[in-house]
Amino acid sequence: MSTTDGYNWWSYVPTTLSKSDTAYILLEMSHGQSENYATLTNYAKQNIENWISYAELSEYIILTAAVPRNFSAGNYPQGINMHSLNSSTPEFYYRPDLKVNNIISELKSNLTDAGYNPFNKILVAGFSAGGMWTNRYTLLHPEGVLAAAMGQAGGWLAMPLSEYNGSVLNWPMGIDNFYDLTGANYTKIDILKGVPQFIYIGELDTSNTYCNECYPYCDNITIWGATDPERIENQYTYLAENDFNVQFKLYEGYGHTYNYIIKSDVLDFFDSIIRSAEDTSIPGFEFIMFVLISSISLIALIMYKKDVLILQNIN
Repeated sequence: MSTTDGYNWWSYVPTTLSKSDTAYILLEMSHGQSENYATLTNYAKQNIENWISYAELSEYIILTAAVPRNFSAGNYPQGINMHSLNSSTPEFYYRPDLKVNNIISELKSNLTDAGYNPFNKILVAGFSAGGMWTNRYTLLHPEGVLAAAMGQAGGWLAMPLSEYNGSVLNWPMGIDNFYDLTGANYTKIDILKGVPQFIYIGELDTSNTYCNECYPYCDNITIWGATDPERIENQYTYLAENDFNVQFKLYEGYGHTYNYIIKSDVLDFFDSIIRSAEDTSIPGFEFIMFVLISSISLIALIMYKKDVLILQNIN
């Protein structure tokens, strides 16, 4: 266990990962609920232990951090709620995203010192409260995220919008009051559009909605639909129609679960993104594509002229 800015964290480097390969870090933030930080720390430790077998198969370095909860005072750092961005919030609960950024930087430095080659961007995944973290962290820091996979996410997503259908969307529903909370306007929509996101929820996952602890209240989120699956799918549709790089899956017959089938789908999604990124980073890739396209065009031109010549001879 390591500690950075007061947050306990763990990482696991798979034995299958070669130091000659690019090292991809997967920040996985799904762990249990407790206001007792020692208990929460133990939950986070159990989470990374549960991911060891997946790390060995995928060759991803797994990272998890014990991000605190303090519902009784309205603080919910793991969900990066409104208080998490408010400078009047006690330091332990304030800007958990920046604290985790420091953890990521420390891990990358440790990996480099150990002879590994960590990729500059990370993968982010989580389910339920971990899905909330994934959604909101990705919205806040898209420049550092290679791809994100979020499940259930409290039954609704934070959206990169100031309003929707006449309803003002304050954080964490949206970004209308982002300047008031952070002192800066939200300017990362174009970057966010380029981040591949896998959004999913169980068809029967309808009784784990996060609302009423503090804003938003349950009435606020109904602008996106009446149930968690309906809201999540409607939000996915909005994002897809507005040029965000999103995929969606509704798991038929599933309730509030994060089993090996879903985790395998998450890893398959990440694998596909990495393969695509590696294919386009091959030295000379653009030149190869230029030659290939030029060759195809030349062949098409030759075939066209041949057809014209044949027609002229026939006539």
